[in-house]
Amino acid sequence: MESANAQIKTMETKTAAMLRDLAFINGKYLEMGLQCKIHGILGVMRLSRVRIARATYPAALPAFCDKVYDSLEEGAITDDQYMSVMDADLIAKARRRGFAEWVYIAVETSYRLGREDADRAEAAKRALETIFPQSEVRAMVYGAEISDADRLYAESKGVEVLLEQRY
Repeated sequence: MESANAQIKTMETKTAAMLRDLAFINGKYLEMGLQCKIHGILGVMRLSRVRIARATYPAALPAFCDKVYDSLEEGAITDDQYMSVMDADLIAKARRRGFAEWVYIAVETSYRLGREDADRAEAAKRALETIFPQSEVRAMVYGAEISDADRLYAESKGVEVLLEQRY
């Protein structure tokens, strides 16, 4: 028969695994929701004509993916840069109201945002700056929670922090 300490340890392990799974599910839920909300979020920032160029769920814009791959084939970006763009949770493009130029936005989502999310968004931004050198490029993180220290870290890297509005 299993001792009480062993049973407690087993329950702690299972609880930790369930919490990791729940955080993963919440993050995926935020990713899907962001695709619906991105038009409104960017609209508040005075960006319009929003197009989702690359995302986890819907088909990406073929011309965007082709441009990213062409940049890789031409040697303009590295394999790591290619993957940072293609693995980003969301790449959108939009126009500033009254202007014709596209603004590219790299977004990483997580329920509990951390430094690694800011690093991934910044890496995708740097790659997009190389692929679209004439365009403005922005990096954002989107989630439900972020510590003050991680917010400061993201902002120090030029990554905008967007938090899910809970009702």
